Amino acid sequence: MWKGGLVLAAMASALAAPLPATVLNFRHWVLDLPEATSNAFTVQGDGVAPTTPVDGAHTHNAKYPRVELREAKLNARNASWLRNWDPRLVIARALVVQIKGHKACLMIKVQAASSGGFQIVVANHFYPPPQQLLVLDARYQLGTRFDLKLQLHQGRVLIYYKDMATPAIAAPFQDKIDCRCRNETAKQALCYFKTGNYLQSNTSFDAPSSTSVVHLYKLKASHSNATDPLPSNASTIVKPGFLL
Repeated sequence: MWKGGLVLAAMASALAAPLPATVLNFRHWVLDLPEATSNAFTVQGDGVAPTTPVDGAHTHNAKYPRVELREAKLNARNASWLRNWDPRLVIARALVVQIKGHKACLMIKVQAASSGGFQIVVANHFYPPPQQLLVLDARYQLGTRFDLKLQLHQGRVLIYYKDMATPAIAAPFQDKIDCRCRNETAKQALCYFKTGNYLQSNTSFDAPSSTSVVHLYKLKASHSNATDPLPSNASTIVKPGFLL
């Protein structure tokens, strides 16, 4: 009877826990990784907490674990952008609770600063060579909420941090070059938005119990055929080997 009571209590507690979709609108998103688990993606207050352990799930060709949301169609199948969609936009509000191991990412990279503490940087991982493009926040304090907007428009990627009216950076972007995913039959670029908690460490560097935690408070993606001009107050960074 006593053991049964514990089981029933545990089941009741699990059923009472709110679902992430009751806090944020995930209508156009699917949890890509990890599969068949709930403790990596839970509700924390008015947000959702992607939690990534050092020994967590990753894709077959990746070395580091992640909790990843991928943009999807309403039928929950993976989606890629249509060629005539422009601009394309994703907005997130988040905070980084803790980083155990080397570093964690939420679309942009939160990493240890040389002077101590943490900094938020824009890093390009796909266009060779991978490089850091800009430091958005040189003194980020863990637990501080921030707004982030990434816009792809007229061959540029615009990144906004805190100030949603003025881009902090503009850099060239082309689907066929900057999207490494490919359609296996047509060999076309498959570009889509994704966000989550990407821990750049594994059990070769840190203990399996080490964990990175991010809280998401807002997540929205949109696509349109607008013809708005590019902001005139965006400084452009040219990637090596890229011709404007």
